[in-house]
Amino acid sequence: MNEHHQLKMNTINLKSLYKQEPYLQPLISTFAIYIIFVYLLTLNPFRFSLLYFSRFIQFRRGYFATFIGGSGIFDIMLNLVMLFPVGLVISLLLRNLHKKMNYSIIIATGAGFLISVSIEICQIFLPRSFSVVDISTNTIGACIGACLAFPIMGFDSQEILKKIYDKGRSFYTFVIVTYCVAATVILMIPVSINTFSNWNSNFPLLIGNEPTLNRPWNGVIYKLSIFNRMLNQNDVHRFKSINFQQ
Repeated sequence: MNEHHQLKMNTINLKSLYKQEPYLQPLISTFAIYIIFVYLLTLNPFRFSLLYFSRFIQFRRGYFATFIGGSGIFDIMLNLVMLFPVGLVISLLLRNLHKKMNYSIIIATGAGFLISVSIEICQIFLPRSFSVVDISTNTIGACIGACLAFPIMGFDSQEILKKIYDKGRSFYTFVIVTYCVAATVILMIPVSINTFSNWNSNFPLLIGNEPTLNRPWNGVIYKLSIFNRMLNQNDVHRFKSINFQQ
């Protein structure tokens, strides 16, 4: 009974909060859509398989390299931007619910951390790698957003969002949607630019485990074909039959 009463009170508080701070409702709605897009883009193409997980487990001496992952300046900036809205929106909501600053920042940062960890764990079952650097930079980005939800040296994101909303709801929505679109484009850039056409000649293409001998592989690679697209089942059968005839 107490839990039901508490849930009812929280619902009433949120409704009254939306009336007092009308800019929050479209912000939170867009935020929810943005989070869905983050999961869609980071887990695409959704080819989950235990095979990738078993490869990850069997990597042995490569664990350190896998956990660190590739982390250039662009990747770091991308990860900081990706979960920045998580910290900002959650911290703004908690601020308006009259929660203390430290509490709001900890909760918002923790939410960013959990979202990042969930993405990285899912990527273990995809042809990708688990990266502690990605989790760290995602969490830092969420923390920065959480801190900016409170006044800092005359800067108050809440007042800025209120003023934009008061000038016109359509313009306010345009600002939020523009950020989401820009972030989505940034998230898609690595997928579009990472092709064999811009392969760095300083990086060797490793096949099997010949250079490291750290994977359970024992055999000989006698023929290799590289395609610029994903093959369907008919393509695989066709190329198999051609190779056997040769």
